[in-house]
Amino acid sequence: MTEKELCKRLSLEFYDVNIVTLNELTTKIAIASKVRTGNIDDRTDNAYDEISLYNIDSYGVIFIPKNAKIQENANPTSLRSQTLNYGDLVLNQRTLKMRVGFIGKEEEYTQRIVANNSMIRIEFNDKDCLEIHRNIDTSRFVQLYLQLPYVLEYLRALPNTSSGDRKIISALQLSLLPIPEYNEHIQSISLSTLLYPKMELIKQAKILEELAATLIKKYEKDKLEVLKVNFLASSDSSSHKEEILAMEALLEKIERINALVEGIEEDV
Repeated sequence: MTEKELCKRLSLEFYDVNIVTLNELTTKIAIASKVRTGNIDDRTDNAYDEISLYNIDSYGVIFIPKNAKIQENANPTSLRSQTLNYGDLVLNQRTLKMRVGFIGKEEEYTQRIVANNSMIRIEFNDKDCLEIHRNIDTSRFVQLYLQLPYVLEYLRALPNTSSGDRKIISALQLSLLPIPEYNEHIQSISLSTLLYPKMELIKQAKILEELAATLIKKYEKDKLEVLKVNFLASSDSSSHKEEILAMEALLEKIERINALVEGIEEDV
């Protein structure tokens, strides 16, 4: 996909929204730097964790596993400049297997976190910025945007910045990526508010589907209420106590899922 083709697609997907470049929505886009730099005697701080893009939860937030290894001592100055902040995005440079992680609030981590030098860091917030909520929404929007299939197609078609076979993207190439300007029009789509309930809905629906499939397969019924009534009316209903409780829990989950869906539809 060419830049012209991408911009044409964006004009259709995001009607009446200005198309800008990613660097216009961000504070800084750069390759993460090493924190273990300089003379060994200057490396005195190991109170940090190094993130992995394999540790991204269902909400797109990077987490540190409980069994994270103790890091080697780092240069305190490098560590301060490379510490990731709330709202930062981190992605790998390999476009064929791109992962994009969102840095959560400070209290979600036990100590400072840093990226390794195979990752690109995207920053949105100036230290004195008063529009942090807007910047967090912008960060979330960019995270979703970078994972759109046609955007990935465009990124993968860019000239390779590596001499090897691996498809590598540079911070400069990423900064020039065409993207819709995040404004009130896009805010009205409620991207950030819909992201969490939709993900929760998907998780709950999957649990619901597995439980329903198990029960329906076992009793070859497709009407859970009828099945429940039949059990309750049975002379030996006590022998089906576990099944009845399971079905009651299932019906309760169905009601919660329906309520969640209605809430999402009202926001759209």
